[in-house]
Amino acid sequence: MASSAGLRRQNSARDKSKPLPDLSGPALKKNSTSHLVVCGATDYDRDHWLFGDFLGFVDILKKANPPIHGDFINCFPLGTYFDFSGTQDIKFGRRKESEGAGWESGDEIAIYTKWQYDHREAWWTQVNQPSWASVKPDILKWIDDRVHNTKPGDIVTIILIGHGNRKGILIGRVLLSPSELATACANFATDVQVNIIIKACSSGAFAKAFRVSGQQSLYVHTSSKDEDERSFSDRRSITGRVRNSLFGLSFIETLGLMRDEEIWTLGKQKQKLKDDLNKPWIPEPMRSHPQVISDSPLKRMMWDIMYRDYIDLSFNHAPTNARRVLTPPNEALRIQTQQRLPSASLVPSYTAAEVVLRRELEGLNTDFPEAGDMGIIDQLFSLHRFPKARKHSAIEALVRKLAYRFRIQEEIFIIAESLMYVGLLSHQSLYIPMELSRGTSSVLTVFRSLQCFEYVADATSFLDGKAYFETPAMWLATVIVRSCSDWARILDRLVTIQRLGNLDQANADELAIGGPRFAINPREAEAKEVRIPQYGAWLPHGVSMKDFAESFLTRYCAIKEIYEDLLGAGTWGDSSMFEAAVTRILAAERLSPDSGYGTAASA
Repeated sequence: MASSAGLRRQNSARDKSKPLPDLSGPALKKNSTSHLVVCGATDYDRDHWLFGDFLGFVDILKKANPPIHGDFINCFPLGTYFDFSGTQDIKFGRRKESEGAGWESGDEIAIYTKWQYDHREAWWTQVNQPSWASVKPDILKWIDDRVHNTKPGDIVTIILIGHGNRKGILIGRVLLSPSELATACANFATDVQVNIIIKACSSGAFAKAFRVSGQQSLYVHTSSKDEDERSFSDRRSITGRVRNSLFGLSFIETLGLMRDEEIWTLGKQKQKLKDDLNKPWIPEPMRSHPQVISDSPLKRMMWDIMYRDYIDLSFNHAPTNARRVLTPPNEALRIQTQQRLPSASLVPSYTAAEVVLRRELEGLNTDFPEAGDMGIIDQLFSLHRFPKARKHSAIEALVRKLAYRFRIQEEIFIIAESLMYVGLLSHQSLYIPMELSRGTSSVLTVFRSLQCFEYVADATSFLDGKAYFETPAMWLATVIVRSCSDWARILDRLVTIQRLGNLDQANADELAIGGPRFAINPREAEAKEVRIPQYGAWLPHGVSMKDFAESFLTRYCAIKEIYEDLLGAGTWGDSSMFEAAVTRILAAERLSPDSGYGTAASA
């Protein structure tokens, strides 16, 4: 679709004397279809694939004949990305595919290069920090302008791409909620067709909001079915990079199928995306269920819904808050900012560190990584392209991130074991494999409760460079759902010992309005086999503590060794509480098959 030559021709054909469209500007009356495409992702080290979706949508709309009018807004920091990654381009999609086959090099659908960034004016409005906060109000202003400037029969299409949660989608790190978007769009006249396409985790919350609105002339397509379901990236290309999301690739393909000789209906549109996001080669935890809300019959032509007034659309087909107690310091909070000590090796072994870093990839699905792993994995795959000084700096940064992940899991493990020791949880919950990539309703209820604590909120956030490491909290939530004896006492203890940080009382009060409610099930979130959900994840499940401890010791010592080699002896910190927790569970396995340790009464 968009070769470099094609992009140059397209750019040269654009009238450079005219400014790029203002997001809050009025709609142009020459077209009866208005498009707003926004990429709200902002993390340069892991969101390039979301920009890939944005690139795909923008490319196909701009290459229509005549070009389709649109306001295209991008928050992804391209300059920082190119400088950081060392790569020369960002690609979207591929033209050909066989089921389960690898990617073919050079067969991208669209491409945007560093050379274009440096030398050409972008097709879109680039919004960088500190202006990200302006994008959400500008989106609402754009919608209000169209409410007052559209005429009967017009079409308004809004495409939003970014990270989401059950409260909405992040646009330039500002949350746009389902109710805000649905309320803004409710003001359109009933004879204006309104289309909403959202690629984000938990985007099904938007479908729910629009469903209850009762709005007419509406088509909503979200990448997930509800507020708890995630939305995933496509598998990696042959060069080890993620280009786009599964949803984005499939939807953009349908923009071409709408002009095919085949009658492309709403029913076929709905079924195609459902099938594409649930293909056999996609790991089951990575599948999702796109949601469609529309008052149109399934036999209605998608062309009439999406375009109507266009007779040609060029597309090169692609397949598709508490008591004070003496609490030991949280070592994980210190680990990433530890200063290099004089005792650090004058010539640290970066080669040995790289070997350990790469070893942690074993058993990890690098084709379908969790969002929090993308920056780490991409950087690991790019180390060979970096000059020596840059490579050493990158290795040290990666070692710090891996060390943080190991030590934050230590904190979670110590907390879980302390609850087992007093009989509030049971070690029996550890022996059945856990599905940690996608939580059940009960697990997610507990997970959201844990997020009311400061350190868990930080670890599971993807804002401001946070770790976005959800596995430890998901593991603890699963253990709680499987073996909780008294939820109120567990919460009281967590608030008291403060190993998870301070309680966000406002967030906790909001959560308490709807519950939380969950069902105790000893086999909750059972998986068929033990799978590593995220880079550096090690918390035990599906294995006895004896077997786990034997295999884990080598791995743990290797991470500690390379960390202290880089930063100095003793910088890893104290691990005695972790070692004591493991020892107590080992003893419990030998002495008691029941919940708790049988020693709680004397504790």
